[in-house]
Amino acid sequence: MVHPVGGDVLCYRPLLTRLTRTYTVWGLRAPGTLGERPPLDSVAALAREYATELRPLFADGSPVRLAGWSFGSVVAHETARLLTTGADAVAARADVVMLDPWLADGDTTAGEDELIRSFFVNLSGGRAAVPARPLAGLTGEAALARALELATAAHPALGSLTAGSLRTLYALYRAHSQALAGHRFTPHGAVRTHVLESEQGLGGPAGRYLRPLSRVPAAHAGPGAPSFLHVPGDHFSIVAEERADLVAGLILGSVSDR
Repeated sequence: MVHPVGGDVLCYRPLLTRLTRTYTVWGLRAPGTLGERPPLDSVAALAREYATELRPLFADGSPVRLAGWSFGSVVAHETARLLTTGADAVAARADVVMLDPWLADGDTTAGEDELIRSFFVNLSGGRAAVPARPLAGLTGEAALARALELATAAHPALGSLTAGSLRTLYALYRAHSQALAGHRFTPHGAVRTHVLESEQGLGGPAGRYLRPLSRVPAAHAGPGAPSFLHVPGDHFSIVAEERADLVAGLILGSVSDR
């Protein structure tokens, strides 16, 4: 399972307790999650690194099955493409489950204040909405610090963040958001793609500059076009405990041997 935009894989714990009853599950955490190196800011670069890590796991002919939530699903799809293409291919086909993927909405981009606000929505699992006006005129760490104050009022658990961890987390979020903005999704004939899309969507600031994969025209064209299923709830509940039985069941049904 490939990390979402925040870089870590802890969000998958509710799903893993169900999926590991059937499969061994490996998690891919983003480079830079611990501040050990700069984060990568392109989907292609992340996919190349992950494909290199994963090839030995599939060298014995094991089926290639990848999944991810949000940004992670986009990276998973590109990684699967690399694993089934060219001289280094380890399989003729792969299955990818994309949990509520959202992509860049044409040429629409996020300003820095909008990116900071969406960062805190993501960090709080949709619980903390930061209004735009209090951030007016602020930049960099001053804007982050002010946004943290506002977000903590709505979601007190964020108050435990240190300045250093906040910088690391935002650097990851910013780099991965840039990666998503620069990526254009293209179906691949060797990658069987299953999309689980939330009925209520993403919302918040990111809902202005991103759109669900089902609304990306290129996703419906050519071999390898995804199949879509709708899941009750919003972008964050699709990986939450309350939906874990349903979503894990749909994942297992999508990648089961045929």
